[in-house]
Amino acid sequence: MEELVVKKDFSDVYVQKYPAPYLEEMKNVEYRIPDQTKPLYKHLAERIVNYVKRPVKILDIGSSYGINSALLNHELIMSELDKFFIEQNPNPSIKSTQNFFDDLPNNDPNLEFYLIDTSSPALDFAEKAGLCQDSFCINLEKETISDKLQQVMQDIDLIISTGCVGYIGWKSFEKIFEKIGSDRAPLPIFVFTLLRIFPSEEIEKVFKDNGFELIKTRIGPLKQRRFYDKTEMNDTLELLKSKNIDATNLEESGYYFADLYVGGPTSIVVLCPRVRHQGPVQDGLDPVGADLDSLLAACVQRRLCHLRRRVEGQTLDRNHCNLVRRGREHAAGDEAEDGQ
Repeated sequence: MEELVVKKDFSDVYVQKYPAPYLEEMKNVEYRIPDQTKPLYKHLAERIVNYVKRPVKILDIGSSYGINSALLNHELIMSELDKFFIEQNPNPSIKSTQNFFDDLPNNDPNLEFYLIDTSSPALDFAEKAGLCQDSFCINLEKETISDKLQQVMQDIDLIISTGCVGYIGWKSFEKIFEKIGSDRAPLPIFVFTLLRIFPSEEIEKVFKDNGFELIKTRIGPLKQRRFYDKTEMNDTLELLKSKNIDATNLEESGYYFADLYVGGPTSIVVLCPRVRHQGPVQDGLDPVGADLDSLLAACVQRRLCHLRRRVEGQTLDRNHCNLVRRGREHAAGDEAEDGQ
């Protein structure tokens, strides 16, 4: 796949016993997209909890060391993980890692994580650190889903992936749809990022063939990371040019950018009965439609303000500013409705 050829290979840092080498490399290339996706994942999970009245089961594909689980369960940001694992404990004992997470004030009991990755050491660390209920070392593109993983998938509410889709493609999603079951309620919601260099058409077709709709939201593009070097940047820009994708003010600035996708059953999506739409509401859930983008912007805004206060010395980029602006507009609309 030509998209993978142009990208720097970081495989060596994913297979270490501890996350410090991975976090240090990601810090060097300013990989901070988990901080940007966290507010959305969190809010959607909370909406699902409110609907199903039990802890939400989250499947994280390409989880590495359980980064999303750590951020969401403990209200952390990437720089706080860096401080502990890079500056203070590059080779931490499992006990000190467990104490680090246990001592944090926020430990959300309503989020249950199940992790998928190709790195056994990363998953082993995440399990021992208490960042997941279970983990599965599998290459979804090449391997068969086990009976145990299938059983887990049939109970999953939310499937997320940050930076992994592209490495996995339509074959992996086809396997997932085969195993999640179609006669269950509610069916899972998918949320993932996809670098702009990767095509989405084949994945979209798999969703459609299985009665789901996959929507590229208007949130973003999100800054994923800085290019590793000039070669990676130049090769990526050439690839985008060959695909007639405009990189002005995006990849030309020296960073990879990703689009945010949300997928759900064509008949019913989640999760915000307040969102305004033209179709009927069924059991408190809203149909898929153009309003989904507005819903996502409103969902993110509340969490984003909290995140902004915690990122010391940093300013939100234009994507975040747009989210805040959109969220304020929708919040104002909600307040007007409440006053009626």
